[in-house]
Amino acid sequence: ALLPGTVPPAAAAGPHVGEVQYASGTSSYAVYNQLGWTRQDVVSVPVSSSNVVVKDSKGQPVAAQVNPVPPFSTDPAPYRVYFLANLPPLGMELFTITSVSAGTPGAAYVAAAVDAPHGDLVIANEYASATVDGSSGRLKSVASVWLNNGSVSVAQDFFQYSPSRGSTGQASGAYIFRPWTNSVADIGQDNSNGRHVTTVELPTGYAAPPLIVGTLATQDFNDCFTATVRTESTGQFQLNSYRVDNKGGQWSQDLQIDYVAWSPSQIPAGFQSGSEPVGRLDPPSLLKVISVSFPTAFAAPPVVVLTAVSTDDVDDVFTVSTRKVSATGFEANVYRNDGEGWAQRDLRVNWLAYAATPADAQPPRDAYAAASAVYAGTASIGGSDGRHWVSLTIGHPATSANPIVLLTARGGDGDETFAVMTRAGRTTTTFTVNVYAVNARSWSQNLQLDWIVLPRTALLTPVNGQPLAVKLLNGPIVNEIQQVWRQSYAQTLRLYTGLADGYRGSAVEITSYVGPLDLGAELVTRFSTELDTAATFYTDDNGLEMQQRSFNYTPSEVIAGNYFPVVSRAYMVDTQRNVQLTLLTDASHGGGSLASGSIELMLHRRCLDDDGRGVGEVLNETVAIEPALWLLVADPTDSARLQRRLSLMQQLPLTVVPLASGPLAPVFTGLSAALPDQVHLLSLRALDAVSNTSILRLQHVFEAGEHPVLSQPVKVDLATLFAAPFNLSVNGEMNLLANQFYPMNRLHWN
Repeated sequence: ALLPGTVPPAAAAGPHVGEVQYASGTSSYAVYNQLGWTRQDVVSVPVSSSNVVVKDSKGQPVAAQVNPVPPFSTDPAPYRVYFLANLPPLGMELFTITSVSAGTPGAAYVAAAVDAPHGDLVIANEYASATVDGSSGRLKSVASVWLNNGSVSVAQDFFQYSPSRGSTGQASGAYIFRPWTNSVADIGQDNSNGRHVTTVELPTGYAAPPLIVGTLATQDFNDCFTATVRTESTGQFQLNSYRVDNKGGQWSQDLQIDYVAWSPSQIPAGFQSGSEPVGRLDPPSLLKVISVSFPTAFAAPPVVVLTAVSTDDVDDVFTVSTRKVSATGFEANVYRNDGEGWAQRDLRVNWLAYAATPADAQPPRDAYAAASAVYAGTASIGGSDGRHWVSLTIGHPATSANPIVLLTARGGDGDETFAVMTRAGRTTTTFTVNVYAVNARSWSQNLQLDWIVLPRTALLTPVNGQPLAVKLLNGPIVNEIQQVWRQSYAQTLRLYTGLADGYRGSAVEITSYVGPLDLGAELVTRFSTELDTAATFYTDDNGLEMQQRSFNYTPSEVIAGNYFPVVSRAYMVDTQRNVQLTLLTDASHGGGSLASGSIELMLHRRCLDDDGRGVGEVLNETVAIEPALWLLVADPTDSARLQRRLSLMQQLPLTVVPLASGPLAPVFTGLSAALPDQVHLLSLRALDAVSNTSILRLQHVFEAGEHPVLSQPVKVDLATLFAAPFNLSVNGEMNLLANQFYPMNRLHWN
């Protein structure tokens, strides 16, 4: 109705991609700006040929660029043409796209996807640049004119959380995000023969059986137990638990095990680990001593914790403890509790070694670092005063609630072997242990206890290792990097050139192409920087005010408890450097800042169980999606100005409508002039189908104090707001619901 002489979209012929007809021969398009401001933006239309000419409503050629569609995109067209449009507020312009032969004057520049050269890759325009590391293929840094051409180191990663299963409690599903953590498993009671076999399920995400190290935990009793892992696999392991203080005795308490299950890529920094073969032992011997060397020498003797492991499906139970620990290695006593000797040749000792925490170590400054810190130490136990066992309480620096505690006894150079376990009364700064000599009635040596306290971290599987393919496309309109990490996991990074208003050109466009996901995966992208943000970030409240989100390490679910809805954008600020990093989203996501200088967003999910919260089915999403993020780096003042406009540009993109051929209409605008920068035309609609009355809603998009100028009140002349042929007479101001005129009868609350 606004463009006389055009044909409605339903009458337009030709193949379509989604809602947009892609050009073949000569095609006409109406490009509509939904915003109340003059808008410089990029129009993208799928085309069937790489040789095209784009013309504006005056019939003049428009600078354009044709890129081949990434092979991993769901777009069925082979190419996309990009061109710039300068559209009036609430306005529209017609463009034509015509297929031509190669070399036609005025034809669009054709960009070729070339293999990325060695070294770092850089895409840039007048306002920003993005650098991709030449060796890892990951985003490396972003520079901006809004930082006086300074840059910020930005590393982008893709990870997959493994969802919790229903068998371990609350499952992750449609309503609940609960990633699986290296955690605790219930063993329960034993009313049979003093030996209990427990199956512990592991999440998906392991390509090979992980390294498992664990320590038993009892209630507030003096009983002592030992455990041996058996029949490890990528999906579960079994555990033989045995009471050592009453050989073969039953128990009625609820026994548990604290454990970690780490693949080689998940071993945290600072740890060394291994799995040392033990070999068989002929009866009547009960004890074998093995020697282990560290791959890299420590500066001082480290803390070492052990667990016996057998892949044979047998009930044998072993106790292991260390002796002669040095900076280069240790010896371990391996003792069989329930028989003499052993025949299995694949018996092993899994071990972790970590440098002891210095006595004068300062606690981490920010909340996340405190919650994710690993502490290790060696406590003196001394002699037993003629008893089989002792119990003592050990203190350590404050950690998150209910951390994992791993223990192993450290002797001198004798054959005495000791079972150790934690008992009830654990706090964030202390734990209590039971120590029992399994092959001696007492001990006089100065026995010690090695301990490691660490958080219950989620199983996080990296997705973007070395990329399979990296392509570079450069041109006058678009500079693009295409990355393929593996099947169904890819992304593009784009910067657009020639946008003089400084809005659209300031943001790096990052489009992910993901799906179908691996079964049992919750995919996130994480942006890590050197910014000092104290694990605090900000998310929008339904697109309006920004809410501060500070990391809270008190929830039992540390990761899920620090995820928040990100409706349209999130940002973090380094106040000392006066730098802000903003992520704008084209759809709602969950997100969190789990470390200082880091933001992660959940992109896609494929769970294993129904979460029992009402949907009644598993969230088993097998579709491919293409979420788009715009990454902006600027000082906080410019960020406030840019992000508000950019978010609306992202949420209300240019509307591209295919039309049948017809006379070209002049550029149309619905407003007499652009609205002030802080005022958004939120809605304009008819009040009803009968009257000639419309409802106009205007929104001041800046919070109080958000920007020194744009947060101030501003006046709009409604009488002259709209251009001809519209005539507007104002009947009165109403509330947002449009059901009461001012002045209103407001309710007064006590």
